[in-house]
Amino acid sequence: MFKARNKKFSLLMALIFAFTVIFPVGAAFAADYSRIGSVSVVDDDGDRTLNTVKVVTTGGELSNGDTVIIRLPKDFAFNGADGKPLSSWEYGTVSKDVYYGDYDKGCYIYIPNDSDNGLNGAGVEDGTDIFDIEVLDDNEIKIEVTGNPSVIEDGQFFIYLKNVHVDEGFDGDIELTMDAPPGSGFDDAKVVVGCVSGGNVEIEVTDTDTFSDSGYVTIRLTEDRAGAFDKDSESVKFILPDGFVWDEAIDGKNIEKTKPSDENSYAWVVYGSGLEGTIEVDEDELIVNITDDTGNAGDKATCIEIVAKIEVDDETEVELGDIIVDVKGESDVTPSEVVVGTYGEYEVKVTAADPETVYAGQLEQEIADITIEELIEGSLVDGRTITLTLPSWAKWGALPDEVSDGSVTLELTSFPGKDGQVAKYVVHNEDADDAAELELEDMEVVLSPEAEVGDLVVEIGGTAGINEEVKVAEVVAPLEVTVSGVPNIVIGRSAQDIGEITITEADAGMLKEGKDLVLKLPDDIDWDDYDVEVVEGDLELGDIDDDDNVLTIEIEDESNDPSTIKITGSVVAYRTVPEGDVFVKVKGEAVIEVNDVSHSSGEGYTGEVIDYYGDPVEGYYEISDVPAIEYDEDGLFEDDTTVAKAKVATVGTPAPAEQKLTTSITLGENGSYISDGRIMVQLRDAATALGVAEQNIFWDNNTKSVTFIKGDRVVQITVGDPLVKLNGIALPTDKGAEIKDGRTYVSLRAAGVAFGATATWDNATKTATLTVQ
Repeated sequence: MFKARNKKFSLLMALIFAFTVIFPVGAAFAADYSRIGSVSVVDDDGDRTLNTVKVVTTGGELSNGDTVIIRLPKDFAFNGADGKPLSSWEYGTVSKDVYYGDYDKGCYIYIPNDSDNGLNGAGVEDGTDIFDIEVLDDNEIKIEVTGNPSVIEDGQFFIYLKNVHVDEGFDGDIELTMDAPPGSGFDDAKVVVGCVSGGNVEIEVTDTDTFSDSGYVTIRLTEDRAGAFDKDSESVKFILPDGFVWDEAIDGKNIEKTKPSDENSYAWVVYGSGLEGTIEVDEDELIVNITDDTGNAGDKATCIEIVAKIEVDDETEVELGDIIVDVKGESDVTPSEVVVGTYGEYEVKVTAADPETVYAGQLEQEIADITIEELIEGSLVDGRTITLTLPSWAKWGALPDEVSDGSVTLELTSFPGKDGQVAKYVVHNEDADDAAELELEDMEVVLSPEAEVGDLVVEIGGTAGINEEVKVAEVVAPLEVTVSGVPNIVIGRSAQDIGEITITEADAGMLKEGKDLVLKLPDDIDWDDYDVEVVEGDLELGDIDDDDNVLTIEIEDESNDPSTIKITGSVVAYRTVPEGDVFVKVKGEAVIEVNDVSHSSGEGYTGEVIDYYGDPVEGYYEISDVPAIEYDEDGLFEDDTTVAKAKVATVGTPAPAEQKLTTSITLGENGSYISDGRIMVQLRDAATALGVAEQNIFWDNNTKSVTFIKGDRVVQITVGDPLVKLNGIALPTDKGAEIKDGRTYVSLRAAGVAFGATATWDNATKTATLTVQ
């Protein structure tokens, strides 16, 4: 317990701080000090209430005789309730301000009467002294432990500073110093218990409008200490820039104690007490007059809120942008300028959220939200239109039928052109009081297989006066197609290797289950042989078939991870193939959703497009019940059927022009001879002379046969066989081919049949002539 003795007293600390220090278990201290509440801001030259200090003691650390001196700055004083310094009091006077469980308005020490408090708990009998208090000077006090150390457990007591004299001229932080001699169980410390300020009023604008005619502003004026408002007819003054005036609705109104509930313009005390005043308007000046601060000069800072209307008085003088007022008056204010609103002309701002990633050839591609924002109310005029236009390779898939904010609404009404490229909204504006911010959300597009990779930009136009472009997505090809080792091939030959094709999904599931991926070569180049395999990912393939220049790969199961297909193959290049690059085109419903549609009398409408839009209504796909896109049996992008293409070879030998070919052979020259009465000529020489390219002559040593390819003629001659096969049809000749000196010879007649040539014989010169038309 604690009781007053000669030169004993209690100390008092002022306003409450925002936090109390929490000490960890086992902390090595005997007494620790902390301020309660935020720092009290006070004026100088007078008796002020400062923060209270909480002292926490650790059981067993304090001993009989331990002391600590508590000291205020020089020329400060610990005062009693009557304002007299404690050092000037006699015992009886001091005792009335020393409390065990109560307090008045002086400085004192308080030990809470709490069974959990070790300074007041079990083993401490009533009347037992714990501390001896001695006043050393007006600003200095000593505390000495007098109780039995065995009963001083973990505990706490408080130093209240309810009536401290602050020296005239003092400025800055007020520190309470704890000075303990060596060996004391108390610790040294300094605690900031107050701050002296000349008094400042902080100006903060909490709400503003953007307007072209008039708008409201909310301003808060907050004292940093009680009495900061100057008691004057012009305590604070707000001066508008040229062209603006304050609305007179607030002129002459009192600063109310409570917030008015039925007024648009008013002033009231948010917190604090004892302040009275009025608001005065003089055109561009709004003046706060503080007429009485009785009671406010005590210990309660005040906050005033003002809601006032600003009007445009002269449009020729106002400037676009922030409306900045000068803050003046007899009170010290911070800052000296504040923004109270924004002046603007009728204008609409269009922005988009972060772009999404979308894929060519796909349905249901979500794009970024678009925000259409009035900079001032009334910028969107009732009855006018807003159009959203996509590039030619994109169509709308999903749009909100209506978007509203306040009393402004955009209604989706039509799709001009009925090609899904342009959407039109109509503005409905029912005298809105506030600027609208309209958000177009959950929008989707469908993209051509041949959509341009890169930015997807929406053009915003219409009669509402908007002319803007916003990027809403990044277009990516669904597949990456690369080719390694692009070879040269020649016409009229089969089994010619092309470059190795690699197809990689841009994302998992790009190749759709149950659909076909198609690789198409140019006309007159057919697939000959091929090998198709998944080399990365978990994509599963089904049947793989070729039909001339088309290779079809069935997707049996979609991928969960982006997968890669590798295709190696060879081709047949016919003689009609032009010279130049050979490209493979990647197609098919496995990767192109937008053209997957069909209709039959038995099944009706089917396909991915139907699953997405629903059945056409009177010949049109609908978006939000509005006819949007004309139905076409070939899909949404009937002329766009290729999602990617890549160069796989180069044709280096052009097809020769048709001409009349003649060759003459004289008996005995170039090995010619007579066998069984037949003139035999060297087969290779005759073939090349009649227009068969060297690379189109193929010898099979196993069957002793030779094959020639010339244009649409495929000829096969076998040694010893008098039949010549032309395009698979056996034709009789007079004699079979023979081998002589390692070379193959045929009769003139067999050569004529084989190459479609006419043969003539000049007996005088022993010369045979073969002519091909």
